[in-house]
Amino acid sequence: MLLVIMAFLLILSVVLIFVNGQQAFRRDVSRLASISQLEKALEVHVSEVSVYPEGKGCVNGRDPVTAALVEMGIFSSDVAIGDPRWPDDPVRCFFYESTGSTYSLNFYLETDRVGKGKIGPNRVTP
Repeated sequence: MLLVIMAFLLILSVVLIFVNGQQAFRRDVSRLASISQLEKALEVHVSEVSVYPEGKGCVNGRDPVTAALVEMGIFSSDVAIGDPRWPDDPVRCFFYESTGSTYSLNFYLETDRVGKGKIGPNRVTP
């Protein structure tokens, strides 16, 4: 009986590890889709006004970058941009920094299986 319980617990732990890994992978895929959307929006902005939105901080919907993109009509006011898991963590959020002529956009991945980036901090620049 004890052997059956131990086998059941082992199988359950393997399943839980697999499920947690899949959830992290799905979050990373979502992050990369959001980063791509944000990159495209920034390119539209620079093509319209010749500069990137200036600012520094987490892109979370309450920031100057999102406000500038909404003001120009590139994003709607209800767009969900940013990392919902870490909206205000400067290490893991979508951290944007620009003086107008160029920008850097930092983001954090939980896995290295998504193809564009590695586990940990990553950076996008134009």
